[in-house]
Amino acid sequence: MPRFSYALRLPDGSTEHGIIDAPDVLSARAALAEMSGDIIELMATVPPIEKTHTPPPSPPWHLVDEKKADKPKVKNVPPSVKNTAATYVPVTTTIRLYAGWLLAWYFLIYAFGSYQFTKALPFEIPYLDEFFLSPTILSFTFAAFLFLLLSSVHTLIGKGLVKGILLIVLGAVLVIVFRQNV
Repeated sequence: MPRFSYALRLPDGSTEHGIIDAPDVLSARAALAEMSGDIIELMATVPPIEKTHTPPPSPPWHLVDEKKADKPKVKNVPPSVKNTAATYVPVTTTIRLYAGWLLAWYFLIYAFGSYQFTKALPFEIPYLDEFFLSPTILSFTFAAFLFLLLSSVHTLIGKGLVKGILLIVLGAVLVIVFRQNV
């Protein structure tokens, strides 16, 4: 149950300080009102932090940059990580995130547009007909889907420069063929 510290001014003019247990502030005020005094201060108290708190355990291993000799080596590194260089390519991840949001936005355009094409919507969305019937929006939808698909395939078959270039060429050919047929 929460605890509240209080200060009361009693009818004789003296001040009383104390702590009261109550489920909420209103209950604490009601209990203090029964003590026939004016409430000067009422605050929720925070329990003291125990000194036995231990920090969370560190991970059993982390990547070590082998090029920097002045840093100590880390023990207990899994064998799958020992001989690999850590690479971080945030550009691909960021583009995948934006392509996913763009694809979700296009899905909403096609969902509302197809509904409006068959029935009237109870509200009006400006430019919905133009976006829904636009071959350019359809091409961008296909390109965003294709990018997400081929980047996932690139991750599944094992990343590599040659595989990446082949997938880029395949994607470009598919977009060109799609654009010629739309």
